[in-house]
Amino acid sequence: MNYSIYTIPKDAEDCALELALVYQLAGGNIDITDFYLAALLKNFKLGRKILVISKDHRAFPTSIYDRKETFIVENETDVQVFGFYSFNENKYQKVLDKIIVVK
Repeated sequence: MNYSIYTIPKDAEDCALELALVYQLAGGNIDITDFYLAALLKNFKLGRKILVISKDHRAFPTSIYDRKETFIVENETDVQVFGFYSFNENKYQKVLDKIIVVK
């Protein structure tokens, strides 16, 4: 199996305001860790197809991301549902266009 390690992009702060506004309008509820994951997805949107796996479905709203698959993990005391998310430039741009109109 081939693995790659990605660090937090240096330009994450450059797109932070725009990303925060898009999340606010899209109804996303995001913490700082997921925010950096979102910046990473946005940073690699054109060059690579990468997915983020998360059980916090509010952090990756389907008005911005494509939920490619879900995976259910069950044990004796709990059931958790994980989503596989990819960044969708068209969906992101639609939400961003709403912000630009409001300005």
